[in-house]
Amino acid sequence: MFIPFTIEARIALIVIVYVIVEYFMPRNYSIGIFFVTNMVLLQTTLTAPSIWPSIAHSRFFGIVIGSLIGAASAFIQYRLFDFYSQTIINERTYSPDNFKEHIDPNHSL
Repeated sequence: MFIPFTIEARIALIVIVYVIVEYFMPRNYSIGIFFVTNMVLLQTTLTAPSIWPSIAHSRFFGIVIGSLIGAASAFIQYRLFDFYSQTIINERTYSPDNFKEHIDPNHSL
């Protein structure tokens, strides 16, 4: 879906989005990169307005696929971290060497 703007309005909008990108990049990368995507799409409409819909669809599917890969990677990383940290805790907690100072040598079991 393309909203018809004059060239001057598009350039002004690109400048505004660029200022927003420069503000948010050092503060919150995820918000900044959201505006970078929109800025790139707006800049594309200046040079080749006819290919804009196909680029928008490709960009959208790329974002969806990248988000799914990122979510799957984060889930796997979380599960592996949870598993390995629990293994380390179990080895540290139940190691017989840790209980030597707590065992009374005169006490028989």
